[in-house]
Amino acid sequence: MKRTKIVCTLGPASEDPATIEALVKAGCNVVRLNMSHGDYDWHECAIKNVRAAAKKTGEPVAIVLDLQGPKVRLGEVHNSQFTIHSGDRVVFTTSKVVIPRSHKATRNPVGKSMGSFTAFRMTSSKIPIAMPNFHKYVRRGSHLLIADGTIECVVERVVGHDIQTKIILGGELKSHKGIAIAGVSLPLPSLTAKDKRDVQWARVQDIDFVALSFVKRVEDVRALRKKLSFGPRRNTKAKLWMPAIIVKIETREAVRNFNEILCEADGVMIARGDLALATSPEEVPIIQKEIIEKCRQSSVPVIVATEMLASMEHSPRPTRAEASDVANAVIDHTDAVMLSGESATGQYPVETVATMAHIIKKTEQSRFDNLPIDPRLSLGDKRFSFGQGETEIALAASVLARTKGAAAIVASSLTGHIGRLLSSYRSEIFLFIGSPIPHVVRELNLSWGVRPFYVPKAKTMDALLKYLLAHARQSGLKKGSKAVFVGSKKLAPHASDLLGTQIL
Repeated sequence: MKRTKIVCTLGPASEDPATIEALVKAGCNVVRLNMSHGDYDWHECAIKNVRAAAKKTGEPVAIVLDLQGPKVRLGEVHNSQFTIHSGDRVVFTTSKVVIPRSHKATRNPVGKSMGSFTAFRMTSSKIPIAMPNFHKYVRRGSHLLIADGTIECVVERVVGHDIQTKIILGGELKSHKGIAIAGVSLPLPSLTAKDKRDVQWARVQDIDFVALSFVKRVEDVRALRKKLSFGPRRNTKAKLWMPAIIVKIETREAVRNFNEILCEADGVMIARGDLALATSPEEVPIIQKEIIEKCRQSSVPVIVATEMLASMEHSPRPTRAEASDVANAVIDHTDAVMLSGESATGQYPVETVATMAHIIKKTEQSRFDNLPIDPRLSLGDKRFSFGQGETEIALAASVLARTKGAAAIVASSLTGHIGRLLSSYRSEIFLFIGSPIPHVVRELNLSWGVRPFYVPKAKTMDALLKYLLAHARQSGLKKGSKAVFVGSKKLAPHASDLLGTQIL
């Protein structure tokens, strides 16, 4: 079993039930829904298909709803895309334009056009920017970076709402691609009006995580948590449940304020595309390693994202550099690696997941990843926020498992905290964590090395232990293997917390 998890973004290439099921079988653990594309009908259908695939495969697939955030994007371009070349002169505009019938833009391929994009459509000579005052932050000599910097142009002149540019680096220009001003942080709120609508919609859906884009400070995270804590819930029985928050690190301010942000986060995504634009490409690998280390020390799951296997959008095989990128993220001890366009719009979505899973397994089998972290030497400050008792139990279980040569740790958890604590030690020992709350089971599927499963509440610790060990046996552990078990009195009301060993 691979221990590093895979997050897949759904899109036109992977929206049908058969493909989603194939993605899960190939190694997908978590599905990402990008709210920059698609309408609510499309996303509801995707959620339904993911849950059906999870039930069919037995994999507790988690769903991440990724908020669009204040990212500035292009509007609708003619025929959805066209090629621009180095040396071309191109005019961008922030004006709302009415296009002739002959120039009507095609609908968003994932669903209906969303937000303000419908008001910014391309004329035959100008490319729309879906931010009315974007031109006010641009000066002559400013560099505009489009689609994570794959297209670059320099501003020659600003006339009213029109930005006249010269293309430095050409490429395929597509509708709704992001556009940024190099070295400029725009004063935009982390939660937009569209994000707030999407959050309210998410409150009545079966969503496990909400990813907050362009976080700058800890107050941004608190604002989202407050928004998530109000509004209707579809599952009225799960009164304590609300989606966990993943913070996306993609601004220089977020890097600067990361320690404070981490204290409020349930998960972290290193969004390397926009992060490279906000900082510099050469800084990103170091930032990635530092963030992964801090997240592990705080028992917060972390995802490495953006262009991990980008060439596989059009090729059945990755480049050597891409394979090394995935492998090095695994060696860094990230919890998960993520696919974006590769699985959403690429030609080989299932093959890409299978390739990523193969790279992960090969890397985890190598001596370079065989560096389990001694739990006695790696207690991070935030771990104590879980409660001294859970920290001590996780530490004792990890040390006991290593001392006794156990093949697995089998534990129960009402909140998932003990699972994340055990995961953060990055031990080679298998982790089977049971919970009676389906959302907790799915959330744990983002954490490194955790194989989460549903376990009912039991009246006695003996009954709970029976459930836990039965699942471990069914999961393929060899008969006669030794397991360390951790039982919680929260799941067996008439018992106390228990730690011990058992022969399977």
